[in-house]
Amino acid sequence: MSATDLKPAFNKNNIPIFYTSDDNYVDMLSVSILSLVDNSSEENNYDIVILEDGINKYSKQILLTILQGKPNISLRFFSVTDFVKKSNSETWKLPQSLSPASYYILFTPLVACNYSKVIYLDCDTLVQTDISNLLRIDIRNHCCAAALDPNCDIAADLNVAKHLCDDLGFKDMSNYVNSGIVVFNIQKINEANIYDKVVDIAHKNKGYFGDQDVLNAAYDGKIFVLDQLWNVFWGLIFEREKMRNLSDSEIEHLLDNAYIIHFAGQKPTQKPNEPYAAKWWMYARRTPFYERLLHKSLTYGFKQIFHDSYCSSIQNSWDNLK
Repeated sequence: MSATDLKPAFNKNNIPIFYTSDDNYVDMLSVSILSLVDNSSEENNYDIVILEDGINKYSKQILLTILQGKPNISLRFFSVTDFVKKSNSETWKLPQSLSPASYYILFTPLVACNYSKVIYLDCDTLVQTDISNLLRIDIRNHCCAAALDPNCDIAADLNVAKHLCDDLGFKDMSNYVNSGIVVFNIQKINEANIYDKVVDIAHKNKGYFGDQDVLNAAYDGKIFVLDQLWNVFWGLIFEREKMRNLSDSEIEHLLDNAYIIHFAGQKPTQKPNEPYAAKWWMYARRTPFYERLLHKSLTYGFKQIFHDSYCSSIQNSWDNLK
């Protein structure tokens, strides 16, 4: 299927939601999709498109079972293999902590050329309201909309700030947004012919925060800032020292009233005992990938136990040598 062949799945009340994933993250993706489905309305039609490069046939079949009995929800897969092949591999520089699939978000405006406006969601999100409300926000003539990134470490890191501002042309770190939840205004993006700029900036990018740096620099001055409730980091709880200046009451308000919780960084499979992880596991338990997610969580836990035990043993040996 080419981009020109991808058209809205429904003629009326079509709410397009784009995700990116590979086979490693399809289990996390299933949780986000299930939360979106649970908070959907029968008045709307939801057009879910997965930009992927390597999700196997079996995983796709399993994922589609989530939508059984939901005639107003469509789920399709769009292979970005051709986009990846046409791009210079050196163009898309990524830090080791990010999956190559994270860069697929930058292909969204090209793939969605037959849409006027689309929502992009990371697969590590939990939707807690009708997602159509996000699409209906008036972002005026902006090319996209996103919430500010609450991680003040990004703004405080002089190397990152210098690279973004000096090398990529980004103007103001206080306007730095997170790319986990984005509304793309396809019509305005096409009018501004931004994709060439995206590729140019991606080529210059050193990969500190991958696609997020590119999105901020390429769309600088053309981003509508969303209410923070549309992208609430669960790290506000256990990494408060890294977050922007938010009081305890402000953090509690955000987490208790979040439209979307974003499990950026460490996942509930790694920190199952942290507050709000239970909300994610409630959905995970109902997905056909539950056992796979449980295996990931147990494997991570055993690795941490071994790591802590090994480090303790080394420390004891060192102390005995003193």
